[in-house]
Parts: sequence; structure tokens; C-alpha cells
Amino acid sequence: NDISLRYGVRAAINSSRSYKVIDDLLGADHLTDIDYYLTDDDTYSLNRQNDLRHPNRRAKEGDRFGYDYTIVERDVSLFASATYQTERWNIEAYAAIGSHATHRKGHFEKEIYPAEQSYGKSRTIHLSPYALSTTIGYTLSPLHHFSLCASLSRRSPYASSLWLNPQYNNRTIDNPSLEQHVAIDASYKYRSAIADITASAFLHSTTSATKTQQAYDDLSATFCDIITSDISTLSYGVEFASQVRLSSRWRATLSLGAGNYIYTSNPTITLYADTDNTLISQSLSLMESCHIGGVPHISGSAAITYLDYSGWACTLGINMAALRYVEPAFTRRSERVARQSATSEEIYREFISQEQLGDAATLDASVSRWFNISQSRLSLTLSIKNILGKKDIIHSGYESARIRHYRSGAQHIYRPQDNIISYAYPRTIYFVASWRF
Repeated sequence: NDISLRYGVRAAINSSRSYKVIDDLLGADHLTDIDYYLTDDDTYSLNRQNDLRHPNRRAKEGDRFGYDYTIVERDVSLFASATYQTERWNIEAYAAIGSHATHRKGHFEKEIYPAEQSYGKSRTIHLSPYALSTTIGYTLSPLHHFSLCASLSRRSPYASSLWLNPQYNNRTIDNPSLEQHVAIDASYKYRSAIADITASAFLHSTTSATKTQQAYDDLSATFCDIITSDISTLSYGVEFASQVRLSSRWRATLSLGAGNYIYTSNPTITLYADTDNTLISQSLSLMESCHIGGVPHISGSAAITYLDYSGWACTLGINMAALRYVEPAFTRRSERVARQSATSEEIYREFISQEQLGDAATLDASVSRWFNISQSRLSLTLSIKNILGKKDIIHSGYESARIRHYRSGAQHIYRPQDNIISYAYPRTIYFVASWRF
């Protein structure tokens, strides 16, 4: 009576078709479906057809143009779980093993990649993902509960990362592999008539991840397909959240989080010419110990709420985020760029340093009023974000992969472009009205 077993088979097929459609020709009659980026190319200017099977096709409004392809993914897995549950204990173990197959089907024949290089079905990539996990929960009393969760899995990467350029190229990356994820989470929960409190600690490690992107490479003056492989990250920290009922109408909430989010290895970065798959370069990217961008290492929020059950609610809160960093660029930190292009130790440091963003804090408030009308409810909410109207709050940032190039006498100088920074909205007012039947 204390043990439950579940087992079965899961199967799924996902077919995603991607293409561009002409929405508005702004008065023109048609658009000739060619690759205009190749018009002035000395080598490929005569190979501009986006769809070689319909050369110089006149695309009109509503027609597809540029690229047209489908990514098909097929998954089959066997899974089983066992649960042991008593008045105090809840223990669950889960295991799954499967098969993942994916291929690309091109509907246009790109002239620079004729025949099966872009048209029709590509080779099929086969991977064998699996997952193992366990959860242990113990209730000490109605007020106290402890839990521990751990998991190990090997997951298929995003399908778009398995091709050099899925828009018009059937060439897959070399040696596609599964990502490995390890996660551990421990938590304590306290529940009473006065307060709800949760405290937890977590650790999450990812290895063997792959990322594919397309970008212009300034050193070779070539538009490239960029494969970054063997990416490893580590995230760990603690979190705390609480809600205290001060009275029948007043309650306070508080949440805090502190952690470390870093890259733990130097991945391999490989550049291929987008026009013919020629290998441009391969080198390590100096990412080890860089911080994952956009994630505050310290964050918190606090709010106090007045709730009158006759129809009023008011909240005043403060939010803060600290120790944030710009998202690092893999290509900028490659040995090919940072070491070989830097003419001085100072410039080398510019390539591999990571900018820390300023701390951020906002004061927010909201007022709600609702009315019960027969069997329905009308709710009106006015909220103000960033009451103080601060205009210099940094929202996020990332490093540019582009490189500045200029001459100093007979010497070529390369330096990184400035980081791209975005800012949060200043004072913003929202009004929401809803009617629920």
C-alpha cells in the first residue's frame, strides 16, 4: 500500500517549418528572390539564387522567399518511476532512456549549396538521451518539511545547434553529442498560521553543451558559421522566501538570493565560411571563470500589503539586484582573437575582461479595487513601477563580437568594440481592468 509503480512509453514527433514571407513591397510589383549579399562578392556573385529550381523567381506579397526548410525531430523513450509514501516519508525514483533522431529538409535549393547540399533531406542525427532522478521528502511535523532532490541527465541539444546554418545548408556539425546536466536541490519549508518560510540551496552543472551562431568575422573579413562546443557552466547558491501575516489585513513578504553563476571550462570555437563550409579557424575560447551574463549574484525583494476583503488591496515594494555582468562573447575571447590579435598586454586584457554592471533597485506600488456584481467580479488595478523615476538603471548588457581595426603607422591594431548596454524603463504606469464572469 505504500509503494506505487509507474512505467510506460513516450513517443513524439515535432516538425517545425521556417521561412520568410513578403509582407509589404511598399508599392513595388515584386522582389527577385536572390541573395543580395552576394551581389558584390568577387567569387560568388554569379551564384546568388535562393531557389535554384526557380531561378530569378519574382516573389510577390504573401510569397515565401530567402529560405524555406523544415526541422523534424522524433523521440521515443521508456520510463519508469517508483514512489514510496508514508505519513512522514515521500521517496521517488525515476529513470528514462530514449532515442532522439532529427533531420533537416530543405524546400529551396540554394545555388551556393546545390542539390542535396541544401535541397531535400539531410543526414539524420541519432542520439540516445537518458535521465535519472530521485526525490526524498520528510515531514517532521505539520510545521516542518525537508526535501532533497538530485538528478543526472544527458539531453539532446537544440535542433538549430546541430547544423552550420539550418536556413540553407544541410551540413551538420561534426561529432554532435548530448549535453550532461547534474542538479542537486535541498530545501526546508515552515508553514504556520502566521508565516510561510522556505530556505533552499541548489547546485546545477552543465557540460558538453553546443551553441551555433552566424556572425561576421572581422579578422578573416568573412561571414561565418560559428560552432562553440564543450561549453560547461556551474551554478550554485542559496535562496530564502517568506510571507508573514502581521494581522488579518496586513502581510509582509521577503525574498533573498545569493549565488555564483560561472563558466567552468574553455570551449572550442570553430569558424566555417558560410559560403562554402571552408574551415577558417579553430581555437579555445578563454571563458573559464567568466560570469554568466544577466544573472544577479545577489538579489532580493521586500513588500508590504494591505488587503481589505471588502474590496481594497495596496502594495508597496522594493526590488534590488547586485553583482551582475554583461554576457560574454565566445568569439571575442578565442585565443585567435585575444592572443594573436592583441599587440600589448593592455589590449589582451580588454579582450578577456568582463564588465560588471551597476547595482539596480526600484520602488514599486500598486492599488487594486474590485466589485462583486451579481455572479461576476470587476477588478481595477493601478500600478507604478520605478516610482522614483530613475533613468540610469541598467537592465542588461552583452559583449559585441565585432572587432575594431585600425592602423598605427605600419602596424595593424585590433581592439574590441564597446559593450552593448540596455537600460530599464523610467517611471512606468499601468492600469488594468478585468471582468470575470
